[in-house]
Amino acid sequence: AALLPTPRAPLRRPPELSHEPSGESARSAASGAPASVEEVEEAGKMVQGAIACTSVALRVLENLTTLETLRQGSLTLTAAPEQLSDVLAEVKEGLAPQLAAASHGKATLRVALQPELQRRRVWCDRKMLLQVLINIGHNAVRFTD
Repeated sequence: AALLPTPRAPLRRPPELSHEPSGESARSAASGAPASVEEVEEAGKMVQGAIACTSVALRVLENLTTLETLRQGSLTLTAAPEQLSDVLAEVKEGLAPQLAAASHGKATLRVALQPELQRRRVWCDRKMLLQVLINIGHNAVRFTD
């Protein structure tokens, strides 16, 4: 006997989850007036939070992929000489969204290298080194007040 799908009641969005504008937002939208500064700032914070969450999710997926590759015994390193200052600049860029979201835009990351290290090249797998340094940075942001 074939299984037939059972009819379901239509899904309805609870009123508290509605995405319809309300209050001042609804009046601004209805009148065609521009959003207030507070609304724009709040939207900016939401976007920063979404970017930070996406960045973390991508990092987790990358880590899981790396762990599975390691588990299978097929992890290979691609080492090449890299400019240390360039690697650290990329780490700083990668950490910026989470740091901004965690500190509400009040904290920044400063990377300082001694002059002889600014010109130094390091022999490394750039992708792996970035992954390790960004993981350390994310943990520092997450567990530091």
